[in-house]
Amino acid sequence: MGTIRNIDIDIREKERFTINGDENKVIELNTADMSIISRYSVAIPKLNALADRMDNLAVDDDSEDALAKFGNEFEDINNGVREVINEIFDYDICSVCAKDGSMFDLSNGEYRFIVIIDTLFGLYDKTITEESKKLQKRIKSHTAKYLPKDHQRKGK
Repeated sequence: MGTIRNIDIDIREKERFTINGDENKVIELNTADMSIISRYSVAIPKLNALADRMDNLAVDDDSEDALAKFGNEFEDINNGVREVINEIFDYDICSVCAKDGSMFDLSNGEYRFIVIIDTLFGLYDKTITEESKKLQKRIKSHTAKYLPKDHQRKGK
């Protein structure tokens, strides 16, 4: 049997980003990862269900048992949101962005998890748009030779 050779098909290296300018808080993302769209579409119903649970969470009374029940339910919801966000971005985002903090902390009237998703999704949108334009240009240059001359001039 012959030697096994390596084929490197890694499409893009992950980009590194600091969180709030803190070099101890770094995330690595492949912002050209098109699969984020499908992961996000699967995650939205899960996030909505968790947010609904959070909206309906209340302490029945001030007894120790009621507070413990509330705390356990809140922790379950918060951990659920963390898992879903990490699945969306295929990285442990929450440990870096929020450490042990709640995904439901408020920032300018929005839950922390919404701020994280909106901010990071913007990075993907920009890169995917740029990469799509490059792809269209490459496709056009490769297909131009197969199109009739009058088709090319008309810009079709």
